[in-house]
Amino acid sequence: MGRYKQNYTLFKRGKYWYYRTYDREGVRTSAKTTGCKLKSEAKIYCDKLYQQGSLWSSNKPFKDYAEHFFDDNSTYLLDRVEPLSKNTLNQYRSTMQKQLLPYFKDIKLCDITLSCLKQYRTKLLQDDYKIKSINSIMTIMKIIMTNAHMERLIFENPFQFIKPLKNNSKGRDAFSLEEVKKLIAELPQYKDTILLIALTGMRRTEAGGVTVADIKNKEDLLYIDLNKQYSLGKYSKLKTKKARIIPVIPELKNIIRTEPMEMYDFSAAITEIKDKFNNAEERLLCLHSLRHFFITDSKSFGINPLIVETIAGHSLKGMQQVYTNFNLDNLSEILEWQKKTFIELNK
Repeated sequence: MGRYKQNYTLFKRGKYWYYRTYDREGVRTSAKTTGCKLKSEAKIYCDKLYQQGSLWSSNKPFKDYAEHFFDDNSTYLLDRVEPLSKNTLNQYRSTMQKQLLPYFKDIKLCDITLSCLKQYRTKLLQDDYKIKSINSIMTIMKIIMTNAHMERLIFENPFQFIKPLKNNSKGRDAFSLEEVKKLIAELPQYKDTILLIALTGMRRTEAGGVTVADIKNKEDLLYIDLNKQYSLGKYSKLKTKKARIIPVIPELKNIIRTEPMEMYDFSAAITEIKDKFNNAEERLLCLHSLRHFFITDSKSFGINPLIVETIAGHSLKGMQQVYTNFNLDNLSEILEWQKKTFIELNK
């Protein structure tokens, strides 16, 4: 067994004390200054870095480390005692290409912190992933980060602080009316976007792509002709691949933008505010909870649940029997609820 190496060594260069650490092969790293003139102060400085997990770290981007992590001849697979099944391996590789690499590719391993992982999980919630799928994606990420920790590419494994989301029957909660009011009060720059999602039930990327050009008028009924979504500077097909109509009151038409909008800053702003709400984490609150507000509150108003779910873009059995004709009689209750709620939210 090799001689045990301490977490760092100190030495003086000129007026200041410097420290070195050791990489995963036990080789000393380049010296870094502590900025301290006394050894005792330098030791306190390094001990603090050690406690924060910043004493040593890797500047390697996630892509460089993880892109080929599950390849046939990868170190991870060759070192496994029990081989992975073909189906499991295909799932891991698919998740890497479709979910993990697009988000983490240029982020340094040392910057993938607890906060970073929570932001990613919140994004998955906002993108309407099921709890089971989110936990599966995070499990694969945990394998990679745990391995990086074992190889001493990162000092601390952030997954030691993360528990899987609970897949309870209640599911993701909706914002209450008062919470939507609070979002508007705290984020006046995003008031129109909050109102648009809360009163139409659109998904984040759907609302981001809607412009005044998508507003139509038929038989004195205003509606959004929704057939695309917007993200990363371009339009794409809806998640459900099926276009739908969303009735709107004139007040909503007047706040719709002339150009599409990226929703990342808006999403981050919502996340910062919603974390202050009661039981936010247990309720799985996120930007998507604005959409759930539409579904929950309009149903409470007495609107036929199948009509509500259709407008929101859900596919439910028996829907066609309830919502086949596009006319004011079918949608008058939705418009009445929008009007009432619009007034409430603007008080």
